Amino acid sequence: MATTFSIVSAQPSAFTMLAALNTLVIYFAPHTFGLSVLLACPVLACIHYGAVKPHLAHK
Repeated sequence: MATTFSIVSAQPSAFTMLAALNTLVIYFAPHTFGLSVLLACPVLACIHYGAVKPHLAHK
């Protein structure tokens, strides 16, 4: 839990964007599930990788 908190607190803007995009995908999922998932998954994966990459470099 402490590691997760340190990663999120080190990259707050990236994780804020990740949370916002996740919220949009969940909001639009009932209407266009396939389209929203296909379009958003690569973007979310890139944002998550960019947010976690600096922390992984220190290990």
